[in-house]
Amino acid sequence: MITLKEYQVKAVDELTNKALTLLSCSVRQQKLIFKAPTGSGKTVMTGAWLQKMARTLPGQLDLSQRRFTYIWIAPNQLHQQSLTKLSHYFEETRDLRCLEFGDLADDALTENDLLFFNWQSISRDDAIVIREGELGRNLSSLVEKTRAAGIEIIAILDEAHLFATKGDKALKVLNMINAKLEIDVSATPTLHSDDIVVVKRDAVVKAEMIKKRIVLNPELKDHELGDTLNTYLLKTALSKRNDLAKRYEKMGSPVRPLLLIQLPNDKATMSEEDKELRDMIEKYLETQKITIVNGKLAVWLSDSKDKINLEEIEKHDSLAEVLLFKQAIALGWDCPRAAVLLIFRDLKDVRFTIQTVGRILRMPEHRHYTDDLLNYGYVYTNLAKDTITIVRDDMDYFSELRAVRKDIYQNIKVESNFINKRLIRNRIGSKFRVALEIAAKKAGWIASHENLKCVELNRKILESTLWDIDPKKISAR
Repeated sequence: MITLKEYQVKAVDELTNKALTLLSCSVRQQKLIFKAPTGSGKTVMTGAWLQKMARTLPGQLDLSQRRFTYIWIAPNQLHQQSLTKLSHYFEETRDLRCLEFGDLADDALTENDLLFFNWQSISRDDAIVIREGELGRNLSSLVEKTRAAGIEIIAILDEAHLFATKGDKALKVLNMINAKLEIDVSATPTLHSDDIVVVKRDAVVKAEMIKKRIVLNPELKDHELGDTLNTYLLKTALSKRNDLAKRYEKMGSPVRPLLLIQLPNDKATMSEEDKELRDMIEKYLETQKITIVNGKLAVWLSDSKDKINLEEIEKHDSLAEVLLFKQAIALGWDCPRAAVLLIFRDLKDVRFTIQTVGRILRMPEHRHYTDDLLNYGYVYTNLAKDTITIVRDDMDYFSELRAVRKDIYQNIKVESNFINKRLIRNRIGSKFRVALEIAAKKAGWIASHENLKCVELNRKILESTLWDIDPKKISAR
């Protein structure tokens, strides 16, 4: 039984209210955007929303249609992760039935079915799900017969920014499904809608579900003589991982932090640059007793033979300390113990987004630690700071420089003193006249004001000291 956090309950309630309002309209394919940060539990919240909809809809007598079924679409293999998670979620309550296309025994979906699709499997004209199979069943006929049975469809588009807004193919598939309502679920939605539910990052941090921030290139100095930049970055990132491991152990936590190392080339095949870099990485890690053989090094690359030591790598006490990967795990992979990310980037792409570093955002035990260094994620990259661009929407996730006081220093008390910071005017005050008169009397330049002839007397005194007081003879130069 999953207990929702306060922000999750609020989001589920808001999604339900907005969905019911949109379902009361006659318009089809209405958009409801669900924006929630990576690590906030988007799948769990969506599952809780589906459960609430299944329980709420029968009692909505003002709706012309109260019987609904659901189609869940996600890119790559993310639909499999969601299928597994939500199957466990509904295992006890049986509010919804989770299945794939191959599990269908009938030609139509029934009420409260939740059918999962991989986007690639329905976006090609030659895909099995699209063309008519031996049983005369495909996605088009399934949708048509479901609606003919008096059951409407709601589509959940997971990570919608990656496929649901991408050109004619997306439009063709979504038009074919012709859902009553489409829910775009994403941390970075690209579509804009008046109907949107937003989970704020601050609320997720406050609930201690994700780290406070990502620190970019911390503690970097001029690298040692004899080391290349890549070697120095590898040493520094591994040192950070080892330091965090000691801190977890000191806290009494079972978590063994994981260092992720991403090769620069996003292509499926290994380039010569990738091979040389991988060779350097593995040779250095071997000197640190981290190898494939002893299970401390895991590999996740496109080639099937390069998926090594991945069994149970997500567990807190997994033996693996380092995972070498390319783009394969960038989407949907959930390993909360991942704490440090070393990215060797292609210089063509210098942008950093929360999607890039989302793998190290989660708190492994859903709580913040008293050792605050464990509440941050750490990213190292071979790009210079003046070339790194952080996408505007994600700026508050990143901290490029972060100073931490050493434990040997104690608090000190500094006495407060008042400093007069008032503006001093550059003009003579009223006291100057008195001071000037006193000084003039001492010098014998003027007579006392009590003498009625003091003006004439003062004139003579000034003339005797060679002062020329006739304005007509004075020329301005």
